[in-house]
Amino acid sequence: MQYVREHYINEAQFGTRTELKQKEYANDKLYALDFDPRAVKIGKAMMLIAGDGKTNVAYANSLDSSVWEDDVKTKFRNHLQSFKEYDDNKRNQDKMTDFDFDIVMTNPPFAGDQTGTILNNYDL
Repeated sequence: MQYVREHYINEAQFGTRTELKQKEYANDKLYALDFDPRAVKIGKAMMLIAGDGKTNVAYANSLDSSVWEDDVKTKFRNHLQSFKEYDDNKRNQDKMTDFDFDIVMTNPPFAGDQTGTILNNYDL
């Protein structure tokens, strides 16, 4: 958010609409998941301080969308990848595995042990 503010959505470009444009950008483009409730609270606080107005930081296991709460699924549903084939789109709507985000950042190593069941969903 800070990088966007400094380089893309600033007063030089948007004048009095700058704050509104920054909030719109954050609400539409910036999302985060974390499995640690404390990290989620800190992330939400940091985004509010950064001026996003409404955070898209959620508590969830980013490796296993099958156990996401409904509010997290709702938050991320608008960013599912679209496929040409109906069956592929239906599968993605049901399983929520393919998204259209431009950048994905992680903070490895992931805390705790991951079971083979979760890792079997990925090409490693």
